[in-house]
Amino acid sequence: METINIFETKEKNTKKGIKESFPVTGMTCASCAASVESVLKHTEGVFDANVNFANSSVLVEYDAVSYTHLTLPTNREV
Repeated sequence: METINIFETKEKNTKKGIKESFPVTGMTCASCAASVESVLKHTEGVFDANVNFANSSVLVEYDAVSYTHLTLPTNREV
């Protein structure tokens, strides 16, 4: 009987996109940073988003096919 390693057969996330850093202004607390991150992660074409509250920036990985250059909303209350 053949042995199968279930960890090798598990489908892995193969989505890769463009990683780009953007400045984020107006964040006054960690909750603001979490809200910005959540909104971005639920945006179509965005694979991942990581907000850094300390340096007021966000690193976004997005689909190069969907966006030629990601445009983030400005002056938006989250």
